Amino acid sequence: MENKTDEGILRIAERKRWRADDGRVVVEAWLRSGESQSQFAGRYGLRGERISRWASRLEKQERKDLSFHQVRVVEAQACSNPGEKIEVLLTDGRSVRVPHGFAPEELQKVLRVLEEGA
Repeated sequence: MENKTDEGILRIAERKRWRADDGRVVVEAWLRSGESQSQFAGRYGLRGERISRWASRLEKQERKDLSFHQVRVVEAQACSNPGEKIEVLLTDGRSVRVPHGFAPEELQKVLRVLEEGA
């Protein structure tokens, strides 16, 4: 058992009401555990339904945070150098250069930060 994580979850389990951060901690710990929801809930004295509700609520929030960005399709160019970067031009004139083999999650984070700063 991960002592620090376990202690945090046990403290959260004692609370009558959970904040969004509490729900996120519990759901992320459950997903990382590899256990079934009922096994995880039983280990910490939680109700599985409560974890389900928070997982659903957090998933809806993530989908709500997702947004689409306007793109313009241009004529394809042959990539002669596999080390070349993909350049994403944003509508406000800024651009993002993305290397081949990038992690899509990281690009999403970058675009989210840029959108918040706009």
